[in-house]
Amino acid sequence: MDSPYAPEAHFGTKRSITWTRYKMHVTETCDDDTLHVITHVETTAAAVADVAMTAPIQRALCDKQRGPEAHIVDAGSVDVTLFQSNSYEYFI
Repeated sequence: MDSPYAPEAHFGTKRSITWTRYKMHVTETCDDDTLHVITHVETTAAAVADVAMTAPIQRALCDKQRGPEAHIVDAGSVDVTLFQSNSYEYFI
């Protein structure tokens, strides 16, 4: 806990960037021939690992009929269980 006034505010770090409070996961379209449109936003505590949010974000997109053919993510958002458990193609 980072603040007694905001007990849900935790310290987060990724590479050399540090922050307190929350982390936002933004999903957008990335087709070359169309506008990039934000299709989903997920907010978590700062300490939640990116990989813990990949599957819930994909489920939320599918629930809205917005499931991607391919999911472009950084290396911190995937692990071997994601490759084995669904049919998405990942680009890291």
